[in-house]
Amino acid sequence: MFSLVSEKIHQVSQKIYTFKKEERLLRIDNDDWEYFIKQKTKILQRLSSLIDLIKVKDHSFEMNITTNPIYNKLQFLNPKKKQFGEDLLLILQNDETLIIKLKMLILEIEDETKELKQSGSFWNCIRCNTILKEGYNEETCIFHSGQLKYFSCKTCGGDEYFTCCNQCRDCNQGCRKGLHKP
Repeated sequence: MFSLVSEKIHQVSQKIYTFKKEERLLRIDNDDWEYFIKQKTKILQRLSSLIDLIKVKDHSFEMNITTNPIYNKLQFLNPKKKQFGEDLLLILQNDETLIIKLKMLILEIEDETKELKQSGSFWNCIRCNTILKEGYNEETCIFHSGQLKYFSCKTCGGDEYFTCCNQCRDCNQGCRKGLHKP
């Protein structure tokens, strides 16, 4: 009876230890994700301004449609068709200016994402392909230490398996745990 109670206490203490470790790992991940969220919110704000440009037509300036070569052809149509054609030309020119503005904003967003990637504050683990913030590296990398063989997985029968555990990535994400490797 005593051994059952001590075994249960040991199991509970192991679970408490596991929960504390997972909580610590989640806090570290949270710090990384907060940085990503800040960067993404900046990009999303830019994208929302792009969406606003698309939704709302910009009538803040007068467009001269008389410079368009199609305008001369409209002069020979009856007044109703002529007015419809001129309205259509105004809409098309307005859309063209919006497209130019969108292209400029997209280029700005692309430049910012390039700067973020080149900043060097993040790196990818070559074992598990996790994105990590510079300076953070705990034993959370789950990987296979063996070589990849192209026969069949011993568990599911897949086309490939690792020599360390004879399982594929579908059956087992990794059989070893260690530090991330840049």
